[in-house]
Amino acid sequence: MTQRGRGSIIVNLLTLLVLFATCLMCASTAILFANPYIGLNPFPPPTLPPIAVLASPTATSTTSLFPTFPPAWTATREPSATRTATLTPQPGAVVTETPTPEAASETPTATATLDETQIAELTQGVTTNTPEPTNTSAPTFTPTKTRSAFPFTVQGGAPTPIQNFANSAGCNWMGVAGQAFNLEGNPIIGLIVHLEGGGISTDAITGTKTAYGAGGYEFFLNDRPVLTLGEYQIQLRDQNGTTPLSDVVVVNTFADCSKNLLLVNFVQNH
Repeated sequence: MTQRGRGSIIVNLLTLLVLFATCLMCASTAILFANPYIGLNPFPPPTLPPIAVLASPTATSTTSLFPTFPPAWTATREPSATRTATLTPQPGAVVTETPTPEAASETPTATATLDETQIAELTQGVTTNTPEPTNTSAPTFTPTKTRSAFPFTVQGGAPTPIQNFANSAGCNWMGVAGQAFNLEGNPIIGLIVHLEGGGISTDAITGTKTAYGAGGYEFFLNDRPVLTLGEYQIQLRDQNGTTPLSDVVVVNTFADCSKNLLLVNFVQNH
């Protein structure tokens, strides 16, 4: 065989091999297109999630083949008088009709009358519940006392205006006086009472003017009664005269000889 003949055979074999490869490629492409999830596909598409199937309601027919009608109204006749024929065996066969009236609807009621003795016997041993009276009056509120911020407060409605009795000056004198008492009601000696007003600023010591009591003190204001309003103020203080033991008390004076002494007593409250 010549060299040219061998070359033709090789070319033919290569041609057949190319045709076979082409057919195989076309077949593989068709298979992959039809089923891309086959194992031969080196790049399979992602797996799709399952499709959710929702349950659909099933319509139930409630239509009846037989229509429903409302209950029919039936007229009812009321009973009326009944006529009864009574046959009397007499000559001539006379028939007499006797009407029967309707039954009477009234029922007679028997009423018993009891005397006092019978009523007492029937009610003996029976407990009668008598309602208790209801108190409809408005509630009463009792005012409560507020504790003072100071250990001493003035007694009663002080200052109390009275006539001068502690000295012989009589109406030619006007002043303020009083005492200091502890919780037991005993007079206290040695406390300071401070007075200001009318150009005066002075102190008095309890227990130095016994004409008003064992714990008495006194301030001289004027040689005659004079009317003043809010001009004078006094306050009880400790023995040093620095710490207040009571609130400030305003003293009003009067142009009256029967009111020329203003009594102010201090009472310990706690």
